[in-house]
Amino acid sequence: MAEAPTIQPIGFHLGLSSDWRVSAVSANVGDFLPASANSILGRPVTDLFSETAIHDIRNRMTLLPGAGTTEHLFQIALVDGGTPFDLSIRRNDDGFGIDAERSGRHGFGDSVGVIEGMLARIDDGDDVTRLNEQAARQTRALTGFDQVSIWTRTGLKAFSARTALSPPALAPGFDDFMVVDLNSAAVALQFDLDHQINTPRSVLREPATEERIWLAESGAKAAMILPLANGAESWGAVCCLHHSPRHVSVERRSIARLFARILALQIIVVELRVGRSGA
Repeated sequence: MAEAPTIQPIGFHLGLSSDWRVSAVSANVGDFLPASANSILGRPVTDLFSETAIHDIRNRMTLLPGAGTTEHLFQIALVDGGTPFDLSIRRNDDGFGIDAERSGRHGFGDSVGVIEGMLARIDDGDDVTRLNEQAARQTRALTGFDQVSIWTRTGLKAFSARTALSPPALAPGFDDFMVVDLNSAAVALQFDLDHQINTPRSVLREPATEERIWLAESGAKAAMILPLANGAESWGAVCCLHHSPRHVSVERRSIARLFARILALQIIVVELRVGRSGA
């Protein structure tokens, strides 16, 4: 029997059916909103959030091109006068999933400028080794993790650390997951059977067994894996580890993920350029 889906307790999850009713909710929603899980299952989400929040969420959802895609909203109050949240909104085959985390105290304001600055610092001509080393340092500065390493199918390519841990090699298929606290208690999802949808892949999902084993072997309590990919194919990863629990805001994570996507392209371009010059 498959294990019941669970998430990490740093935020809450809502699953929405195609008619915008709450089809799934994490049991901890009452820690973030003035409502219990049982009281909101099956209700229209328009009953739960303010008109402004619904308007902003609808607009963001229109940007989702298809199933499996994600958009973000930062610093949005879900109820009038309430705490601001950062949202990750994902389109599924038969509805939407919303993950909400409390916003950090300070937003970037200019995420594009942050990315441009990071890219300017790693632009180092045809030296792919130095490119990876600079990228590891930039990612560690952005996220605050103790250690950042860059891996490809052929092994470790770069390493930057304030507190050295001992990460084993990344196994194939390990991509795009986050662990805030390896020892935190999992939060179960509850479902409305009248509006059942396929369980969405939450960005707050609990790590799988093999991911937990891998993290425990490294000696870390928190991690973030950012895939290096060419289209849909992942051929490497940026691995961030921390010796104690660490929560990186949705905004910082989205910047780091975009940086990793651009880095992957830069690595490919430099390798091709070096290969041609050496031919």
